[in-house]
Amino acid sequence: MNLIGYRGVRIRRLSLIVAFGLVLVACTGGVAPDAAETIAVEACGESSDPAESLCGAALEGPTGLVLIVADSVIDVDADSQRLIEGLPDGSGFVPPAEQPVWAQRVGSDAVIGVGDSSGRWEVFAVRPGSLRAIPVGFGSPTPGLGGVWLREKISVDDCRLSKVGLDGTTRYEPSPTDCSVSFIAETSLGLVGQREVDGALSGVIVDLEDPSTTLFEVGMIRGVIGSRVLHQAGGGSDFALLDTITGEEITIDLPVRFGQPGYGQLSPDGRYLAIPFKSPLQVFDIWVLDTEALQWTRVPSTPVTAFVKATTIAWVPDGRLVILLTLEPAGHQLATWTPGDPELQVRQLDYALDASVAVWCTTNECE
Repeated sequence: MNLIGYRGVRIRRLSLIVAFGLVLVACTGGVAPDAAETIAVEACGESSDPAESLCGAALEGPTGLVLIVADSVIDVDADSQRLIEGLPDGSGFVPPAEQPVWAQRVGSDAVIGVGDSSGRWEVFAVRPGSLRAIPVGFGSPTPGLGGVWLREKISVDDCRLSKVGLDGTTRYEPSPTDCSVSFIAETSLGLVGQREVDGALSGVIVDLEDPSTTLFEVGMIRGVIGSRVLHQAGGGSDFALLDTITGEEITIDLPVRFGQPGYGQLSPDGRYLAIPFKSPLQVFDIWVLDTEALQWTRVPSTPVTAFVKATTIAWVPDGRLVILLTLEPAGHQLATWTPGDPELQVRQLDYALDASVAVWCTTNECE
C-alpha cells in the first residue's frame, strides 16, 4: 500500500535550523513585499510562518479535483462532501473514526481498503460520478493496471496473492506468496515490493505472470521509470539508477541529506518522479527528479516544519502534482504545482484528510 503519513512531537523551527542546517525560505515569489505578505495570509492557512504551512498564490477558479477521503467524496469546486454507500460502518472501533481506511486512484476509478478490528482488509471500487462502493475482495491492496492486487495473510508463514478487476472478476487466481514481501505498486517491469528479513530491507520486483518469481532484487526501490529502477542501498546513501535492459547503473546524488525518501510518484508522461521525504522530526519535503536530465528540483514552499498529521501526493492526467497536507496549526491544505512553475497554487480546505487520499480530475485536459 502506498501510505504516506506520520505523527510525532512538533519541533521548533529554530532548533531544526541550528541542529540540521536547514535553509527555510519564506515564499515571497519574487513579488513586492506587500503582495508577498498578502499571499502569505491568504494562502498559508492560519500560520503566519511560511515554514509551517504551504505557501503560494491562492488557488482560485475551477480545479476539476474530486477527492476520495475515507468514506466520502469531496468535490473541491462545489465545496461539497457526500457519503459513499456500501462501506463498513466502523463498528468495533472506539471511536469508529479510528477504523483504518486507504484510498487511491486506479486508472479512472478509485479503490478503497477498509480494515476491520482483526486487521483484515476489505477492498471496494468506486467509479467516477458514483456514490456506491462495489466490494471486490479481501487483502492488503496494491494498485494495479486495470485492477488491484490483494495480499492476504492466512497465517505467519502462509500468504496468498491475487488480482481482481474493479468489477470483482478474478484476474490472477490466489497463489502462495512470500510473507516477507509487502507490495507497493504494479509497474511495466513487474510488481514492486519491499522484502524484510530479520530487520534487513531490500527492494524486489516480481513477475506479473508468476509472482513467485523475483526478477530483480536491489536496494530500497524509490521509483520505476520505464525500464530503469531508482533504488537506494541504505538510509543516507545516494540513489542508484539501474537500466534493467543493459545492466548499467549510475549514481544519482541524494538531493538532501535529511529525511527518509518514500516511493516516488511518476508523472503521467513519465518525465518527472516526485519523491516525498519525511522525518519523525516533522520535516516534510518533496523533490522532483527530471528523468531525462537527471536533475533535481525542490517543490516550492517545501520543506515544511510543522506538526504533519497526514500527507498525500499524486499526479493527475493534465500534469499537475497535487499535494494534500494536514498540518498544525495551518489545518488542511490542497496545493497544485506544474513542473517549471515558480510557486504553488494553494487552497485551504474545511474537510479532514486521511493519510491516503484518491484524487480524481474532471477537467477536459484530464480526459
